[in-house]
Amino acid sequence: MTTLLDSPPRPAGPGPGPITVRVTETALAPHEPLDLYAALREQSAHDVFLLESREGPGQSPGATVVGHGLLAEIRVHADRISVDGAETVVAAALAAADGLGLAPRPGNERGLLHGDQVWQLLRAVQDLFTVETSRPHDSYAFGFLATFGYGSAWHMETLPERGDRDHGEPDIVLGLFRETVWYGPEPGTVRRLTAHSEAFPGPAPST
Repeated sequence: MTTLLDSPPRPAGPGPGPITVRVTETALAPHEPLDLYAALREQSAHDVFLLESREGPGQSPGATVVGHGLLAEIRVHADRISVDGAETVVAAALAAADGLGLAPRPGNERGLLHGDQVWQLLRAVQDLFTVETSRPHDSYAFGFLATFGYGSAWHMETLPERGDRDHGEPDIVLGLFRETVWYGPEPGTVRRLTAHSEAFPGPAPST
């Protein structure tokens, strides 16, 4: 399962304090999401995602989102987490993990001592960002793309001992992206949200 977890303005959680992010919105000419997704994948396959909401009988159409410009990634394994990306974001995420009592490990890894620490960490890293935006408070402006694999079930409930603790694939992946391009729900509506911060300087990728 893949979904977006936003970071609305709120007090910072454990860690060195909030990272201020300013989000700008730009209207784009109508085009197909797959065209943009394919063009961005040619530049970097790991640096882009396409997320489409489900539609069905009796359901309202939702938005399609293309994101790119990977800023940081948090990977949750059976017994540890690892963080990579922009230095300031990595340092803040690891400080949040330390504040929650995750076990010390070399480099950008920390050890999980119990299942609740995963969800505490997810809340803490969302709270690291103070988002300045003109977007409505109840709509997405900036946050993580969260992908939950089969192994995430062991972090949610009490299950028999798993036999694949060292298989290498993460149970949960959180990706933080600089830009998201939103299509719909109104036909022909395309808007780009770009995140700016001293924590990840440099020009935003062109869309």
